[in-house]
Amino acid sequence: MSACTSSLRSQWRLFILMTCVSLLALQGCARIAVREPTSAHGEAPNAIRTLGPDQRFSTLSSQRVAQRLRGLRAGEPLSILALSGGGAGGAFGAGAPVGLTRSASRPQFSVVTGVGAGALIAPYAFLGPAWDEQLVEIYTSGRAEHVLQSRRLGAIFGPGVYRGEPLKELVDRYATDELIQAVANEASAGRLLLVATTDVRTGKPVVWDLGSIAMNGGSGARALFRDVLVASASVPGLFPPVAIRVEEDQVLFDEVHVDATTTVPFLVPLAFVEWSPNAGDRLHSAAVYVILDERLVEAHDFNTLQFLSSTGR
Repeated sequence: MSACTSSLRSQWRLFILMTCVSLLALQGCARIAVREPTSAHGEAPNAIRTLGPDQRFSTLSSQRVAQRLRGLRAGEPLSILALSGGGAGGAFGAGAPVGLTRSASRPQFSVVTGVGAGALIAPYAFLGPAWDEQLVEIYTSGRAEHVLQSRRLGAIFGPGVYRGEPLKELVDRYATDELIQAVANEASAGRLLLVATTDVRTGKPVVWDLGSIAMNGGSGARALFRDVLVASASVPGLFPPVAIRVEEDQVLFDEVHVDATTTVPFLVPLAFVEWSPNAGDRLHSAAVYVILDERLVEAHDFNTLQFLSSTGR
């Protein structure tokens, strides 16, 4: 093992630890009010793609999904966690749920959503503290360091600078049958795990109900679950898009998807937080937690001007 690799792993571990410690002070700042971000077309994603027991997708309005969610979890205010994209900043998103666990302030979220790097973290945040160790391992084992493998000359003619296989292999390693079954169990209890991608053909975000895939995907559940996660983290121009076969309305077709960060920085379906005029109590209230993996203020690069002097004869 090289000294450079050891140093990099130490930095990741330190970053995760600092994130956990810093979140001890966040207990009084967790609940915020948000508006749902809009896509590049000015439209908020209002539909959720859900896989039925017949292994066919249907597109449901977020209002209908929210109504069903409240019906299944009657008497409970909703608790929503939204994880943003952010590339390498995903280490913060990974450390945040762990920090909430260690501070004894982590709720069981009714809904967990993820975009970009946040989508890769979302299943573990959804499953709860029992999966914290595996979540930290992803960012500290060193395996994530090998995801960025250049396509060299192939990048000139292909759709991405980096090869897609290493990212797919990383997700496949951790999206185990055990994880899929655990997600299915939680989804059957009425909780939601949602991940957003961008349909390359339309340029619009697509919201996938991963819990329904885990419950109803059958023998192909793991592969479909993995492909959606890989697509959600495939930054356009850097990674090749991911082809996903979909059967909807008795029609089988292929779609090509990439990261949704450019259209949806984070995902909070508006119907989940709308106040119902019939609610005289907290039954329709919602606590929203948003973890941003991006810097709130960009650091400025300062250029140093150098002057060349010459002496004449």
